[in-house]
Amino acid sequence: MEKKKTAIRSIICLTLGTFFLCSNGAENLEKEIISKEKTLNWGNYQISINKHGKIVECKKENTIIMKDMGLMAYPADKSGRLFQGGASNECCEKEIEATTLCRENDNFIVRKKAFLGNREHPELIKYRQEIILSPENTIEISYEIEYMETLKWLHYGTMYPVIIPIKLISGKGWVAEMKKGECVRAGLNPDVYNKADAVKWIYIDNGSMLRLETELGEIKISAAMPSFLRGGIEGNSTGIYVISMPRDPLIETGSSQSIKFKIILP
Repeated sequence: MEKKKTAIRSIICLTLGTFFLCSNGAENLEKEIISKEKTLNWGNYQISINKHGKIVECKKENTIIMKDMGLMAYPADKSGRLFQGGASNECCEKEIEATTLCRENDNFIVRKKAFLGNREHPELIKYRQEIILSPENTIEISYEIEYMETLKWLHYGTMYPVIIPIKLISGKGWVAEMKKGECVRAGLNPDVYNKADAVKWIYIDNGSMLRLETELGEIKISAAMPSFLRGGIEGNSTGIYVISMPRDPLIETGSSQSIKFKIILP
């Protein structure tokens, strides 16, 4: 009888131990492959991410705050521009590891590894991406990039654009801080966009931080060294580029690049 009680106690302890192990670890083990566009309800926001790891759009109260965001680059030999996810007849993406979504503690985390190239150079760059969505309305985005061929690039090598609709910042103020606190620039965007008055709108160059007032509140974008911010108005949106290379660089095979920045939403 005593042996039977001991055996029962052992089973109960084993079962409870397994239960607590699974309960404590389940949140960190949850992971799924994003095989098609997925929309996450993230606090007061809805953020859509496609199978290539691009942020398709981020909305609050049915208002689009950001859209169409992913890596891009322009080879100087005009063999074809590169866009994360590829683009027909121009560039291609070769998956190394599928885009995954997991929940770690209170954060959503998106990870991806791939090659980007074009018809002439099918594996020009290799990148590793991580996006962290935290409960504090913060998006942390980082890329580790390796160049697979020696090539000259236009603009700033591989870049990441933050695209914010212009109507969201019309008539609103902005503050831009340069790297290492060199200087601060500020202004007030006009109420209506006119191409002839483009110089009156937000503009940042060699910047470390940008604060944009919007109809929903302030958006803050900050770059982590060696990344910096450059850009302004492009058509009907802002194009704030996160970059970390000199202009029109010649980049050797095996060279690496990091792009890291943070967006705090209203």
